[in-house]
Amino acid sequence: MIFSSLEFIIFFGLVFTVHWLLPQRRLRQVWLLLASLFFYGWWDWRFLFLILGVIAIADVSGRLLDGRPQWSGRIIAISVTGLLGILALFKYANFFVDSAMVLLSTIGLEPSRSTLGIILPVGISFYIFQAISYIVDVKRGDTEHEHNFVSTAFYIAFFPQLVAGPIVRASEFLPQTKSDVHLTRRNVYVGVKLFLVGYLYKSVFADNIAPFVDGV
Repeated sequence: MIFSSLEFIIFFGLVFTVHWLLPQRRLRQVWLLLASLFFYGWWDWRFLFLILGVIAIADVSGRLLDGRPQWSGRIIAISVTGLLGILALFKYANFFVDSAMVLLSTIGLEPSRSTLGIILPVGISFYIFQAISYIVDVKRGDTEHEHNFVSTAFYIAFFPQLVAGPIVRASEFLPQTKSDVHLTRRNVYVGVKLFLVGYLYKSVFADNIAPFVDGV
C-alpha cells in the first residue's frame, strides 16, 4: 500500500476516524496495532509471521533484561545477533548464492539454477533496527521494558514509519503512548498541513523526478 495511493487515503481516513471514536487509550493502541499489521500484510500476509517473530524477540529480550540483569551481556549478544542474522538472510542470501554460482562456473563447473529465491520483505531494515533500539534502550535503562506485548508490538509495527522510517528511539516513542492526547482544531490543522506537504513532495516532485534519476 503506497502512501500516495487512493487505497492508503481510504485506509488512513478509516483508521483516523475509528481511533478518535474509541473511548480509551488502550483500545486506541490495540486498534492502531491491528491497523498497522493490516497495512503491512496488504502486500503479502505471510510476512506478518516475520514481523511478529521480530517483535517477539524484542519483547522477550526486554523482559529477560529486566529480570536477569547479570545476563544482560549474553541477552544483548544473542538477541541482536539473531535479529541481524534475519536481516542478513533476507538481504544477502540470494547475493551469495548467485556469487557462488558465478565462481563455480569460472572453474568449469555448471551448478543447477536452483537459488533460494528469497524475497526481500518491505521495511525489514527499519523494523529490525526499531527492535534493536528497544532492546538497547531497555539495557541502558533509558526506558523500562513493556509489560504488555501490545505496547512493544505497537512501537515496532507503527504503520506511518514501518516501511520507510525514520527509526525512532523507544525512549522517545513509548512515553508518548502513555499520555492522553485530545483532538483539537490546532492538531488537525498541523497534521493536515504536514500530510499535504508530504503528499506534494511525493506525488508532484519525487514521482516525476524518479524516471530521470532511475535512468542515471
